[in-house]
Amino acid sequence: MRYPVNEIYIANKFSSTHRGIDLGYFDDYNQPVYSANSGKVISIQKQATGGNVIHIRHTKQGMQLLPFVSEYAHLKTGSICVKVGDYIKKGQKIALMGNTGQARGYHLHYGLYAGTYIDYKVDRWLDPVKYLCVYKNQSVYEGTKKLYYLNYTKIARGIPKTEIGEAMYVRHKNKEIVGRIYNGEEVEYFGTKRYFPKLTKLAVVDALLEYTSVDKYLYDS
Repeated sequence: MRYPVNEIYIANKFSSTHRGIDLGYFDDYNQPVYSANSGKVISIQKQATGGNVIHIRHTKQGMQLLPFVSEYAHLKTGSICVKVGDYIKKGQKIALMGNTGQARGYHLHYGLYAGTYIDYKVDRWLDPVKYLCVYKNQSVYEGTKKLYYLNYTKIARGIPKTEIGEAMYVRHKNKEIVGRIYNGEEVEYFGTKRYFPKLTKLAVVDALLEYTSVDKYLYDS
């Protein structure tokens, strides 16, 4: 999952009383908001607290192993460019950052919820920082770099030719193939538990030679 804005400034962290992160601006307050992962728009609401809100469900596809719902709040009035039922790609623009609802200035409240829809059970909210990844076209505010441990993407290089081309499978603990990684592809770092902190480890598999290679072919982007 990628950060839903390209200029990443975490203005307010996740806590027991703030179930999400606030992403402010450090260059242009009129930032586009993007879907953190591929999924289906399941709700567009106008709330008293969240203002203009979008919910996107991310079900099992590719590397995504559990159903999550992303919440995007305080969106600018008139900026929402998706509708309920739309299937959205990761990184697709969905709206603009705003200050609707109970907001002190322009920012995006981003929440991540475990389940197929948000019914606001307290124990289902997750800390998005543990699940989101910084892509190479995104910039991070220096203060955020100092305060938070962020996940960054890797670039796949040097993968030998296999029966699926110059690519490797990505396999789950139960040996299920959940995706592929190709040479030159920008990928989220699947080789550690810090990306899926409460899930089992994902492993990059050399399908031809049949051995596990956690990060042999993944390099800093």
